[in-house]
Amino acid sequence: EKRKEKYDISFIGTYQKNRQEILSNLKEYTPDVWGYHWKPSKYYNFHGIFHGNKKKKDTVKMCRTFNESKINLNIHFPHSIESVNLRTFDIPATKSFQLSDYFKEIPNLFNKNEIATYKNLEDLKELIPYYLENKEERHKIALAGYKRVIKDHTFDNRMREVLKRTNIT
Repeated sequence: EKRKEKYDISFIGTYQKNRQEILSNLKEYTPDVWGYHWKPSKYYNFHGIFHGNKKKKDTVKMCRTFNESKINLNIHFPHSIESVNLRTFDIPATKSFQLSDYFKEIPNLFNKNEIATYKNLEDLKELIPYYLENKEERHKIALAGYKRVIKDHTFDNRMREVLKRTNIT
C-alpha cells in the first residue's frame, strides 16, 4: 500500500527486436529495462537481469519493480499472435498498473477497466503521458486488475477450467 514509484516506465522481459524498437521510440521517457540479452542504450536504462540463473528468477525483486513502476509495459513476442503472455497476469497480480499491447484475447480475460492496452506506437505515445499524469486512475485500474486475477486467473482456477474443458473432472 505504501509504494514508492521510482520508475515512470518499466519493461521486464527478454530482448526481442520489436521490443527494442518500441522502447527506443520512447526515448523522451527513458524507460527502465530488465531482462536477458539486452544491450545498454541511450534510449533506455538497462539494469541487467534480476538473477544470474534464469531458472532461479528473483520474483520478489520483479514484483517489487512492478510495484515501484508507474507504468509496467507488456510488449509481447511477435510470435504471440493469438494469445497473451504470463506477464499479462503477473503485473495485475501485484496490484500494479499494466499498459499492454492489444491482443484479441485480452477482452476475454480483462475488461478495459482492469487492464490498459495500446494498439500501436502512436497510441502508446498518447497513453503514456495520460497515465503518468493520472495516478488515481492507474491505481484504480491496477486494483480492478488485481481483483480479476484473484477471481478468475489464478493457477488453481485455470487448471479447473482446463480439466473442465477436457472432461477430466
